Amino acid sequence: MNLKINKNIEKIRQIADALSNKKRLEILSHINGERSHKELAELSSIESSSVTYHLTPLIGAGIVEEEAGKGSLGRKSKIPRIKIKKIVIEL
Repeated sequence: MNLKINKNIEKIRQIADALSNKKRLEILSHINGERSHKELAELSSIESSSVTYHLTPLIGAGIVEEEAGKGSLGRKSKIPRIKIKKIVIEL
C-alpha cells in the first residue's frame, strides 16, 4: 500500500513540476488536436529548440505525447506531432 502511495505522489509531483512553468502552460494552450514543434514555436513566439526544451518535462510527465507525423502519401514524416494525453491518477 505504501509503495503505491509513494508512486502516486511521485507522479503527481512530476505533473505539478511540468505544469509549474508559464511558457509550458502557454504551449499547452496551443495544442488542439496535433501540432508540430514549428507550429507551437510560431504560436508561442519562441524558438523551436525552446519548444523542445519545454515539451520534454510535459512528455516525461505523460501530459503530452509525441508521435511521428504523416507525410505525403501517408508515409511517416520526420516531423513529430504533439498531442495532449488524458491523465488519470488513481489514489
